Amino acid sequence: MMEESYVGADTHIRLLAGHSSAGQPVFEVLPARTLGADLFELTGSPGLVLGCAAGDVLQVAGDGAFEVTERGANVCVQAYHGGPFSPEELAGPWRLVSPF
Repeated sequence: MMEESYVGADTHIRLLAGHSSAGQPVFEVLPARTLGADLFELTGSPGLVLGCAAGDVLQVAGDGAFEVTERGANVCVQAYHGGPFSPEELAGPWRLVSPF
């Protein structure tokens, strides 16, 4: 059980991002705020882990697997391109969200 003094503390959590081609687990370490023994609020969005964003509350297992128990107000979009993005390609997605 989490000691009361640690609740609300800033920390880092290790989340399972997937598995390598050799079958080894791949992890990403992310900043979070402790809410309970295995409950954390993400304070930064991931670059590798899918399915969560800053502000989400996660229940995290010892192996890094997690479940989102509460969605925050943020979304995390990950884009991959075979080479560098051009300025035109980078401007395109912003036009879609600029009305918000």
